[in-house]
Amino acid sequence: MIFRMIAVICLLPALASAEGEVEPRVLHTPRLTQTAGQRLTVRLHPQGDWKLEAIALVARPLGGGAWTRHPFARTAAHEMEATVPAALVQPPGLEYYIESTGTDGTRRTHFASADAPHPVNVTGESDAVRQRVRLAEHGGQRSRFRLASGLTAFGRREGMTGEATDRFSDRYWQLDAEYVYRPLTTLYQFGFGFGLMRGQWPSADGEAVVDGADPGVNYGHADLEVLLHRFVAAGLRLDLGANAEGFVAGGGGSLRIGRLAGTHLATRYEYLADVGYKLDFRFHWDTVDRFPMALGIEFTDWPHPDSPTASILSYDVAWRATEAWSVALRAGVANRSASLDTGYLAGVAVNYGF
Repeated sequence: MIFRMIAVICLLPALASAEGEVEPRVLHTPRLTQTAGQRLTVRLHPQGDWKLEAIALVARPLGGGAWTRHPFARTAAHEMEATVPAALVQPPGLEYYIESTGTDGTRRTHFASADAPHPVNVTGESDAVRQRVRLAEHGGQRSRFRLASGLTAFGRREGMTGEATDRFSDRYWQLDAEYVYRPLTTLYQFGFGFGLMRGQWPSADGEAVVDGADPGVNYGHADLEVLLHRFVAAGLRLDLGANAEGFVAGGGGSLRIGRLAGTHLATRYEYLADVGYKLDFRFHWDTVDRFPMALGIEFTDWPHPDSPTASILSYDVAWRATEAWSVALRAGVANRSASLDTGYLAGVAVNYGF
């Protein structure tokens, strides 16, 4: 026992000297893949870390870009952890190396290096990537101003006297301005606008247009659209306005299948008190460069709920004059259930995106 104690005492200086010569090291299992838009966590087990002031993971996008430093923090007695934020974990990938700064100021590289970093393959699509794709589909424009106007005439009707009414006595015109902003996330877009509508219809005997009681409304509206799936979106609308009789309110909903900036099918229902309802089905396509088109059918009793139901078939064509400006024209035919002949529809809209 005495000889063993003497041996230990004799070895203490040598052990202390060996401990002082220990080179700091890290035991690390490299990450090979990660899912896009999720944080990348890297763990290591340090040895001789009492000689280290700090350990950091240094990362950048795969193939180039600015390096960012992400410090390791102790999470257990013999484990440290560093995290790369989700915003930096984007396809096709990222690359990193691990370095430290000693208590004496010495900088050491423990895994890979700035000249030969370790690559991590990032798979899938992140929200940021999807937003970039959607933004590119809209020409890099998140905002849009739109001014639209249209006139619809439903043709002649048979009056109570048996005579046909005037061809344009049953009609309405509308002016609408709106602003739309696109976050391009689950909340795909939202907007607001205002407009006015004025109309007229034949008198009960069919001999003259109702005089002094033309239907009409001044209104404002708020809209939003949310993505239910990559190619499916649902929207809501709130309408508030006023007419000759006082305050009116209404609203509606929409459903879209397909990309808003590409080929898609859209349906919209809207109801406004003392004005009536609209149900619109419209197919949009963009097979001709700079000339998107649409074909739609609409059912409505505008400009007043007492009017017979009408069906309207229309065709839209737009011209993208520049990246920011576009002009759209609409033409079609309109008939009420009580119409004696064909009515007409004509409209124009100007869009500015930025």
